[in-house]
Amino acid sequence: MEVKFHNTKNKKLTKLNTLISKKLQLLNMSYPYVVKADIFYDSHVSYKGIKKSCEIKLKTSGPEFSVNCFENNYHKAVENTLKVLEFQVHNALQFATA
Repeated sequence: MEVKFHNTKNKKLTKLNTLISKKLQLLNMSYPYVVKADIFYDSHVSYKGIKKSCEIKLKTSGPEFSVNCFENNYHKAVENTLKVLEFQVHNALQFATA
């Protein structure tokens, strides 16, 4: 699977990139139809302060998945994005085989 990171100018994101790569490789072992992953980092200003976001777009041989979570820091955003993404991919596989 091809993994591409976007908006990674922050050096603190290197550890998160490693975490994401490992999780996506594990996901790819369970679901080999995943072809490509694009990861985007961003920060947004809201009335509650600055929110960090992590968006992961998965391209598969079938449907495409896109998950974006906003949190107070990048680490929480990455963790939540990965959880939701794994849930979506797992459910899509269950639905397809039912």
